[in-house]
Amino acid sequence: MKNETFDSFNEDGVLCLPNTNVLFANLKWNPHAVFEGVELNHLATSEESDGQFSYHLVRSAPN
Repeated sequence: MKNETFDSFNEDGVLCLPNTNVLFANLKWNPHAVFEGVELNHLATSEESDGQFSYHLVRSAPN
């Protein structure tokens, strides 16, 4: 099943931060270190925010 809403968000999404805009299409999906079939897209990491927050997209493989 194709999820057009997710695809649009993933391809055209933008996270606007005080010092930069993060274009979702420029980021790569990373396999989760523990959970097979789960991938993370790191939009903003705690290192980039001085430990204040992190923000990620998460997708999981279909059943």
